[in-house]
Amino acid sequence: MKKKGSFLAEETLKLIVALLVISLLSYFLISLYFAKMDNQNLKKAKATVDHLSTILESLSTSSTIETPLLNPSGWYLFSFIKGEQEPLACEETSCICLCKKKIHIFSSDIPSKDCSDKGVCEVVKNIKKFNPIKIKDSKDGLTEINIIKKGSIVIINEIK
Repeated sequence: MKKKGSFLAEETLKLIVALLVISLLSYFLISLYFAKMDNQNLKKAKATVDHLSTILESLSTSSTIETPLLNPSGWYLFSFIKGEQEPLACEETSCICLCKKKIHIFSSDIPSKDCSDKGVCEVVKNIKKFNPIKIKDSKDGLTEINIIKKGSIVIINEIK
C-alpha cells in the first residue's frame, strides 16, 4: 500500500513539473512571436511614414494628392501640433506619427508617449491638426487620404 501511494505522489509530481515546463515554453514562444510581429509592424510603419514624407516634400505650394495607407493595419496616423503634448520624437515641433492607439482613461486618447516608444514620427512643419486616421485591414477596403498643400500649410484628410 505504501508503494502505491508513493508511486502516485511521484507520478503526480512529474506531471506537475511537465505542465510547468510546457507552460513556460509556450509563454516563451508566444512572447517571441509577438516581439517579431511588433518589429515587422514597426518596419511597415517606418516605410509608410517615409512614403508620406516623400510625398510632402514633392508637393508644390498649391497642390493635392491622394494616396492609400496600407500598413500596418490597425494602427493610426496622428498629427501633433507644436505646443500640445507631442512625442519626444517631434522635438517640440509639429509632426505626424503612425502608432498603435492607446486609450487613456484620465487623459486624451492621443498616445504621445506610446508614439515615442512604439511608433514612427516625422516632423512636418505647418501641419494642420486632423482626427486620428485608422489604417483599415485590407479585407475592409483601403484607407485613402488626401494630402493638400495650401501655401505653407499642410492638410491631411481621410477619404471616406
